[in-house]
Amino acid sequence: MKTFEKPLRYRAAAVLAVLLLLSSIPLSVLCTTGLYLFAEATDDRKALRYYAEVLAEYQTAIRNDFYREGNRFKNGLRYVGAACLEQKYCNPTSNDLYYALFDINQNGFPELIVGEPGKKQTDTWELYGVYTYTDTVKVVDKNAAFWGYRTHATIHKNGTIAVRSHEGAYDTAWVFFKLNKDDQPKRKDALRRCTYQTEAYYRLKGDDRSDADKALSEKAFRRSIKSLTGQSKADRLKTDVDLQWKDLRSLPTVSTLAKPEHLRTRDVTPTALTLCWKGVRGAKRYEIRRYDDVQKKYVTVAQTKKTSLRLTDLAPDAAARFAVRACSRPLKKVLYGKTAKLTVRTPV
Repeated sequence: MKTFEKPLRYRAAAVLAVLLLLSSIPLSVLCTTGLYLFAEATDDRKALRYYAEVLAEYQTAIRNDFYREGNRFKNGLRYVGAACLEQKYCNPTSNDLYYALFDINQNGFPELIVGEPGKKQTDTWELYGVYTYTDTVKVVDKNAAFWGYRTHATIHKNGTIAVRSHEGAYDTAWVFFKLNKDDQPKRKDALRRCTYQTEAYYRLKGDDRSDADKALSEKAFRRSIKSLTGQSKADRLKTDVDLQWKDLRSLPTVSTLAKPEHLRTRDVTPTALTLCWKGVRGAKRYEIRRYDDVQKKYVTVAQTKKTSLRLTDLAPDAAARFAVRACSRPLKKVLYGKTAKLTVRTPV
């Protein structure tokens, strides 16, 4: 027993010292430092898994000095920001690109925002893209205006995203939209200002500027800007939410769920077969889809926690197309992995 007395006394003293130290620190300070930051970092890491492919595209763009043949990226990006061809292509050493996570529509799941600071720290941030996650990553302004060359955007406290683009030196348009709670973008308004010779204001009926425009007075134009964003000057709109920007270059590789490997069949009969695949690390279940010739798309037919599934509703001597992907739930949404596909034909 004597051999344990000294270490136990030291351990008790150490625990007592830690408790006394913690008791001397206000709870509010403690929660806003180490413990809070750890929890935030953990949640951020989980959320970033949903956007792994987009982040990888941006990191590739940085490594390639923001140039890729065809000027098109996998996730719907055109160029990768307004500065891509104008500044970065000529000055590839300026690769200051940052990301932030922020729940714009207050539904409990953050959107991914990518942007770049101005030349001075006090300048307005230039937003390259806002991404949301449904079952895949989507650029949220898909029905508003494209992100990229000569395009800027701001995010506002009332949930509005304002996308500004230029057709020329005298023609500027703003498209305003909000994210629904289900992360679907809904356009609220679209305004245009022409400053050639005389200043004129319009309301856009559609995304295409060749659509018939409805003329507005300057007062109505500015009133619309104010009601949509809370700010009155269109040319000086600023993102007024607190975005915690982090350097995208220093972000370690973030992985999503992998594609199920070795997708194959066994025990095939004219009307049934068993699909098999290799398990995916981090998967909680698997979703099996079959191509529907009528709907012209893959439709979910089953979900399973196993790595095989027996299907019994097939037709003899017929082709069937299947897709299998892993599913998980790091946060409030289902995270889907990459899809493995297989086409089989049943015997007569």
